[in-house]
Amino acid sequence: MKKFLIIVIFLIPAIIFKEPLGDFVEVKVLCYQASSGDYQTQDSRKLSLVCDKYNNTVAHSIAKNIYDWEPNDEEILKLKTKNGFSVAHILAGEGLMRSWRTNDESILRLANYEKETVAHFLAKNRVLWRTDNKSILKLVRYDGWTVAHLLARRNPLWTTYEKDILTLDNTYGTTVVDLLIFRPPNRYSTKWTTTDKSILNFRDASGESVAEKLAKREKE
Repeated sequence: MKKFLIIVIFLIPAIIFKEPLGDFVEVKVLCYQASSGDYQTQDSRKLSLVCDKYNNTVAHSIAKNIYDWEPNDEEILKLKTKNGFSVAHILAGEGLMRSWRTNDESILRLANYEKETVAHFLAKNRVLWRTDNKSILKLVRYDGWTVAHLLARRNPLWTTYEKDILTLDNTYGTTVVDLLIFRPPNRYSTKWTTTDKSILNFRDASGESVAEKLAKREKE
């Protein structure tokens, strides 16, 4: 009885909107199976099928529900919902993207409605991911946080001495160098410091210099 009701529910919209019945049923069945974690494929046509009004695709559903799945077709990674969330965002959020794709600029630059890119997601969620690509490090989301900010905060193995990266600030006035200076020490990293006078003399919006911040850290 339950299966009969599910079939009826699937058929009603097809009748109302006069969609080809075979195509409509295929979409609904694949979307249902993908959202249940019971289906995965590398067929790009099937992965591109749209499941709902928000433009979630079969690929989005599989990425959310199947551990360690990733499409072979790069164009599938770029499929977006209406809010701009790509399949790549989901995989990056789970820390599951294959390493060679984590340096692909066309993937890293994909942004959602808050201008949060795949690179931001990787910096937040894949602890050992890092990049030295300045254009990627400078990508900024809605609150002014750059990819460099997130790496400085989350990745104990990442550091930089490039002034144009260190002096990036967010909407709260926090610079990348602030995060590096006051990053909690651990077994993977040493305390950040520099002898470069152009950096030491840099002052933030409050007027405090990098040299003064380093001295403050040593007193703590």
